[in-house]
Amino acid sequence: MEALPPPPPPARKKLELHRGGLGRVLRAKVVAVAASSKDIVRVYADAESLSVIARAPGKTTLHLELSEGGTEDVDVVVVNGGDAPTRGIAIGESIVLPLPDVKDYSVGLPEIASASMTTDGTQLVVTGKKAGATTILLLGPKGNRSHELVVVDGRRLL
Repeated sequence: MEALPPPPPPARKKLELHRGGLGRVLRAKVVAVAASSKDIVRVYADAESLSVIARAPGKTTLHLELSEGGTEDVDVVVVNGGDAPTRGIAIGESIVLPLPDVKDYSVGLPEIASASMTTDGTQLVVTGKKAGATTILLLGPKGNRSHELVVVDGRRLL
């Protein structure tokens, strides 16, 4: 009887995010996370997934320690430039959005996030209040732009 070759190793998960963007890894029961470079992402865990928020351009590998034993690696690339289609922040965390040619703004669900314009009117400070998703609408003379915002809850692992 001919021996079967060993199965190939499982494919590594990969995330490519824009700076400020949010990615999810559907993986329950992660007990610890280490990264080859800690300044590139923040990682939060809930019962069913990991939320990865891109902080700075670069590459890192997340090493996940699983409660059932074993490990799993996730390669993450954070690119600079362009707006992230979905931005992620944690409860209590703030981000700053530049406001070129913006005259007013609106927060779709103010119970999820609050926003205030800086006194010089060039930036919008957005703070996460409660887990969920909302839209930040920026209104200007050259048209409107919107940003999807997801506020994550869970324990911070990295």
